Amino acid sequence: MAKVMYLDTETTGLDPFKHDIHELAMIVEIDGLVMDRHQFFIRPFNVNDIDPRALEVSGVTKEKILAYRDPRLIHAGLVRWLARWVDKYDRTDKFWIIGYNIRFDVDFLSQFWIKAGDSYFGSYFRRPAIDVMSLALTKSLMDHGFNPVDHKLTSIARELGIEFEAGRAHEAFFDVVLTREVFYKLLDRTPAS
Repeated sequence: MAKVMYLDTETTGLDPFKHDIHELAMIVEIDGLVMDRHQFFIRPFNVNDIDPRALEVSGVTKEKILAYRDPRLIHAGLVRWLARWVDKYDRTDKFWIIGYNIRFDVDFLSQFWIKAGDSYFGSYFRRPAIDVMSLALTKSLMDHGFNPVDHKLTSIARELGIEFEAGRAHEAFFDVVLTREVFYKLLDRTPAS
């Protein structure tokens, strides 16, 4: 049984040790079928090192993210939610992580686990993660008819003929849904609903 977790994060900066996740979106897919979707809005652990440029990219204010729920409560809820799909004590029962420029997200999510006092991130997720951006780069190298203007997620989606609502990039849920569509299109497959 193939268990896949598509995920995307929005963060308070670029350093996973200093900055934090403020938005996390996840799609659970098992054997090609979407089983669940969830979005978490998270108050940062570190409220003193928030990069205003990162918030500008995400289109949120510091005041807004400071009103989000406590990160330890979110972590506890996230672990309960993941337990619906994965037996953390079974080494073979884990999610494959898929995302766009996914190393960034995985670094932040694994640090989120550590900051919450939980060293069992690997009980839920396999490594390495599958990077849709790398697949797109490979396609642009090998397929001379595939010429995106740059390698941003939305540019890749446009080049692949995927329609989407403009102006929503850097909303975690929008990005994770679009990433899944791009992933399937790059594989020349149609995703199940």
